[in-house]
Amino acid sequence: MLEVVVALAMLALIAVPAIGLATMAVGSSKEQMATGAASELKARVDTALRALAGEGVFASGFIPTDGDLSFVGSRDLRFIEIESGALDVDNDRHYRIFVREPEGYSYNSTDPYRIVVYEVIWPYKSDELGERNQLFFATVFRK
Repeated sequence: MLEVVVALAMLALIAVPAIGLATMAVGSSKEQMATGAASELKARVDTALRALAGEGVFASGFIPTDGDLSFVGSRDLRFIEIESGALDVDNDRHYRIFVREPEGYSYNSTDPYRIVVYEVIWPYKSDELGERNQLFFATVFRK
C-alpha cells in the first residue's frame, strides 16, 4: 500500500508541471500564429502600396487629411482591398488595416523616405464575438 502511495505522489510531482507546461506552450503557439498572420498581412499591404501607380506613397494626398486610409483583408490573406462601399460582400473581412503617419511626423516632398504606421485590428466584421486583437507596425518607404 505504501508503495502505491509513493508511486502516485511521484506521478503527481511529474504530471502537474508537465500539464502546465503543455498548456502554456499551446497558448503561446496560438498567439504566435495570429501575430505571424498579421505580419504577413503587413508585408502584403507594403507590397500593394509600393505597386500604386504614379507617385504612390510619395503623392501628397496619399493619406487623406480627413481620416485614415484603410484596408480590409480576408482571414487567409487572399483578398486585401481598400475599404470602400464597393467591397465584394462575399469576401471575408477578417483584418482591418489603418494606414496613417506617426504622430508628430509630417512628410515633406523633398525627403528621400516616408514613414507610415499600420494599425491592424482583427477580427473585424465577423460573427466572432470574442476579444479583438490589435497590432501596430511601422514601415519606411524609400524613393
